[in-house]
Amino acid sequence: MMRIALPLLFLASIAVAQTSPLAQYRAAASSLTDAKAAVQSAQSEFATCKNGRLQLAFATSLPRLEGARRNFEKSRKQAERARQDLEATRRRIEAARSAKHGSVAEREAAEARYATRLVEEYETPMATVAAAIEDYRGGMVEYAGLMKRYAAFCSTTGITDASARTFVKELAPLVDGLAAHAEKSRGETKAPARDVSARE
Repeated sequence: MMRIALPLLFLASIAVAQTSPLAQYRAAASSLTDAKAAVQSAQSEFATCKNGRLQLAFATSLPRLEGARRNFEKSRKQAERARQDLEATRRRIEAARSAKHGSVAEREAAEARYATRLVEEYETPMATVAAAIEDYRGGMVEYAGLMKRYAAFCSTTGITDASARTFVKELAPLVDGLAAHAEKSRGETKAPARDVSARE
């Protein structure tokens, strides 16, 4: 029985580690390389557009598109600061756990406090940070897609004032939607980690 139980416990511990908030954050953060490459590629393609008609028609949408990108970047930075604060919180919780306690009852109570605090003050907020990073990645991929769509239209021949206006009119709701998404994301990543430095 023990030969079966031990591997199952080991596999269960691996599964928990892979689904932990920190693992989720690391997975989300590791996917940012591809998103960054997509944005750089899209910006390069966008910069090659020299069509004055299209640039003029897009003049009011471009600031909203770039504003969305900046807001997503602010969200990412806020999430990273929150992650650093949470790691400091985790270290304080670990230090409190390693403090010496006299009786068995005191040790058990300390372990129970540790488990509760780890969930409430580290794991739960870390899950929010991981979600914020994933949201940032999705937003930047969407931003890159809009830039590429603009560049692809710009590369077509025979663009007129009317066709440029029609294209921009079709793109505008997507730009507005991305801008609203970015503004919402920026507001949702402002929750700071709780300071437990004075707690046991």
